Amino acid sequence: MRVLIWDKNPLQAQNLSRYFNDEGCLAETLPHYKALRNRLRSLSQSPVLVLLNTQSLSRLSQIQSLQQLAPLASILVVCHGQSIQEHLDVLNAGADSLIVQPYALDLLLAQGKALLRHGRRSQQRLTKPEATLLHVGALKCFPTAQIVQWKNHKIQLNPRAFALFLFLCEHPEKIHGREDLYQMIWGGESTRSFRQVDNAIASLRQALKPLTCVQLESHYGKGYSLTFVIS
Repeated sequence: MRVLIWDKNPLQAQNLSRYFNDEGCLAETLPHYKALRNRLRSLSQSPVLVLLNTQSLSRLSQIQSLQQLAPLASILVVCHGQSIQEHLDVLNAGADSLIVQPYALDLLLAQGKALLRHGRRSQQRLTKPEATLLHVGALKCFPTAQIVQWKNHKIQLNPRAFALFLFLCEHPEKIHGREDLYQMIWGGESTRSFRQVDNAIASLRQALKPLTCVQLESHYGKGYSLTFVIS
């Protein structure tokens, strides 16, 4: 398990790194946000656990920025406050999970491993070397490059958006609830924060605008569906 640790407290970061390394993980500490972004960029196609201390964040919006940079990264945030609102803020900002201080190191490790298992499952769904080209209706899908093509239009998607698109295509016209989509794509049944689903659907709908042969629909209080439009 690869772990990136960002904490303004260098002693605490060093202790966490030593603990994860002693447990057989490949852990490293990053001195600042820019260094973390650069390291994540180099690992963008690999499952990696990012351990953040909320006191190290100037804005919670940085969490979403990190996930866009490395879609297969799982972000675990250490919270200092006990309030429900703070926990909601962290999860709604896009964190995959959180742990509240004081915490047991064994629990932190177990939670990190659980998140990484989900990351590996996502990677397995996204990387199928034998499937260099998939035909989905009138669309051509290229799993390795995460490209969707219709006529002369080529749409480049990030790995999670591509996985979400393929899943919806496999079940056309079926309404999928936010919880089902979250568990299928993010594997985050423990946190049940579905804001990521709404954001991903909105981004996917925007990306698919040139493809008039498909329509991504919202069903109030029920979920989302994808329909192939016959022209």
